[in-house]
Amino acid sequence: MMSIEKDDKYKKLLLGLLFDAVGLLSFTIPLVGEFSDIVWAPLAAWLMTRMYKGKIGQELE
Repeated sequence: MMSIEKDDKYKKLLLGLLFDAVGLLSFTIPLVGEFSDIVWAPLAAWLMTRMYKGKIGQELE
């Protein structure tokens, strides 16, 4: 059971790093990065909120 939880944490970490890498790679192409970020940033944010269930850190009170 503990191993499954640990594997899930590493999977989420790797996916988060992949999302960041995709966002950074888009800026290597001049003028494309700014426009692709308009689409990628909200998509990556939505994916991250789906990965991490719960309300902590998602809203201000």
